[in-house]
Amino acid sequence: MICPKCKTNNSIEEKFCINCGAELLVPNSVSQEEASSQNLWLKSKNRKAMLIGVSLIAIIFIVLIAVLIIEFSKSESEEKAQLLSSAIGHKVSDVLKIQDISLSDKSTYSGVGDYIKFSYLSESSDSVKVDGVIMPKWLITVMAEDDKVSSVVLYDFTVMEDSYKGEEVKEEIKLSSFSKGDKFSRVSNAIDLDPYTVEYKKDDTVIYTYKYYFLDSAENEQARKLTVEVSDGKYVSSKSETVYPAGF
Repeated sequence: MICPKCKTNNSIEEKFCINCGAELLVPNSVSQEEASSQNLWLKSKNRKAMLIGVSLIAIIFIVLIAVLIIEFSKSESEEKAQLLSSAIGHKVSDVLKIQDISLSDKSTYSGVGDYIKFSYLSESSDSVKVDGVIMPKWLITVMAEDDKVSSVVLYDFTVMEDSYKGEEVKEEIKLSSFSKGDKFSRVSNAIDLDPYTVEYKKDDTVIYTYKYYFLDSAENEQARKLTVEVSDGKYVSSKSETVYPAGF
């Protein structure tokens, strides 16, 4: 290290010139204490950033697991409902023999017997509370006429878990822009809601029912039930009704 006063070359460890005793100053240098303090601060900052990152990853993981569980539950119920729908028109005795689907003439939930009509049913073991009533997360009902399956209905009670009125939307859902024969996928995207019920009938006819509510221009809450008829994957017709009082 060159002395700024006498130009003597000193070792880097020296704080004072060995020749003239002048103080040796190193530009842009920091003391050992300052460096140590900065290192501790950086370590603390990195530790906090790491903890935040780990926490975010854990939250994302939990959310993904929850979504996968919900999606698996839905796919399971949809798969069962579609399988049962293939038996429409067949004898009930044949339907009762279908493997992997346990049908019963009684529900383990009192609310189902009070509100839902059925000949036989299959229901989720997991439950949700809808307006104070314990209901299964999903329910599949089978209706029989003359000892033959006439219709199959899939209920999704998670749609009403937050509110018995269904999901809150910004405005009334109108399907006037769609015509008979349009692809149902386009109609479904426009509705952008999960159906409360999916009713399978003969001749590839499916009835979707949606429940939702919104605030009108006067800030009054309006509850609606939207019914959409679909045949062979194509839109047939729709009907919107005001729901009051709300019910299952």
